[in-house]
Amino acid sequence: MLSLVLAHHPNCSLSYFRGILVGLLHDSILSKVGASGKAGAIQSAPKRDVYLLDIARTLPLDASAGYAKIARSAAAEVESSEINDAFRDRLSHVLGRQYSKARFATSDVDKKRSVGVLEREWGELSQFHQGAGEDATLDLFRTLQGLPENSLLLIDEVEASLHPRAQRRLVRFLLWLSRQRRIQVILSTH
Repeated sequence: MLSLVLAHHPNCSLSYFRGILVGLLHDSILSKVGASGKAGAIQSAPKRDVYLLDIARTLPLDASAGYAKIARSAAAEVESSEINDAFRDRLSHVLGRQYSKARFATSDVDKKRSVGVLEREWGELSQFHQGAGEDATLDLFRTLQGLPENSLLLIDEVEASLHPRAQRRLVRFLLWLSRQRRIQVILSTH
């Protein structure tokens, strides 16, 4: 069914299909043999978490609403949450750089917004100063770390701002994660 929808709307982004996909996945599924015994009958589906990461995830942090205020301020850090060591090591592998720490800091300027910080051998680098691929991948890894088992993950423009080698490493990591957490991953590319 999804292939028919995509064939009739070839130029639409993944976010266009969000309502269709969420409705399909949360309310019903098509089966080979339904409750009525007829092929294609609709049955209830188990509930699952659906995560849609659209192209907006690749916007620079200072282009996101509310973050310019934090960037201009001499803010004090009030809270920090770390990416665990296993995910930090995989983030390092995907991006081809060694990070000794990866975390998200919250400032006293706006406690609802956190800023990603990567630590390398020479010091820390916030998302305000990271490259676009590094910035987007750090946010992606925060989401992936908290992804529950059996989730559905849809990532639009997964390759955006990443070097081809980093793209391949990211896809391998997503394959590994899908096996570990029994999640389904759907990727779209340009």
